[in-house]
This record gives sequence, C-alpha cells and structure tokens, in this order.
Amino acid sequence: MRAPLLAVAALFAFLVSGCFVVVEEERRSPPPPSDPVYQATYEWCDFDSDCEPSDDCVSITITNPEGFTVSDGMCTHACADDADCPLSNAGYAGACYEVGGASALCYERCELDSDCTIGFGCYPTSGVPDAICLPR
Repeated sequence: MRAPLLAVAALFAFLVSGCFVVVEEERRSPPPPSDPVYQATYEWCDFDSDCEPSDDCVSITITNPEGFTVSDGMCTHACADDADCPLSNAGYAGACYEVGGASALCYERCELDSDCTIGFGCYPTSGVPDAICLPR
C-alpha cells in the first residue's frame, strides 16, 4: 500500500512543481507619445509648433479703432487668393489679405466678434465689404 501512496505523492509533487514555472516578463518600451494636438488655422498660438504643420504662428500687430497697438499670434499660412484659405471656425470662407503691409495671409472672415477666436475681434477691412478677425 505504501508504494502506490508514494507514487501518488511523487506524481503530485511533480505536477505541483510544474505550476511554479518562472515566466519572464516581456520587456516593452514605453508607448510612443500621443500625437501632438495642433491648433487649427486661425487659432491663437505662441510658437510654430503650436500650429498644424501646414501653418506658421504669425504675430499680427494692428492699431485698433480705439488707437491702441495690439499684437497676438495666429496659426495661418501664406496665400495667393481666398481659395488658398480654409473655412473659418464660424463656417465662413477664409480671406486672403495683406494686413499692415505684410505678405498676404489667410484670415478668418466674420460678422461679429463672437465669430472670432478668443482674443480676436471682428474688424471691417478698408475698401472691401469684408470683416476679418484681428487681435483685440
């Protein structure tokens, strides 16, 4: 009777020892950083890296109707005509203008200040029936 009992004990010990297999941890490199979140065209910015790759962060300086000189950064790009500019955040066709003697850039068309990105206001353009968003 002892022999079968020893055989069962040996088999049990063998099976139990098989349960303690050391599994190597899989080494993983950290996940790649998530895609950067870019500001859309016409959005406020500080640096080119804030904007989508097709845009630059352009500092726009104007003298507002109250006589104050104001400046702010906006994601935009050079253009030849309105067709080069995306729709505004309010859904208006983009506008290609030279403002303050600078090269032609895409600007956001607007009807009201609320159509513009925060920090920008809706200003009429001289000689044209459009209004565009400029720093406030």
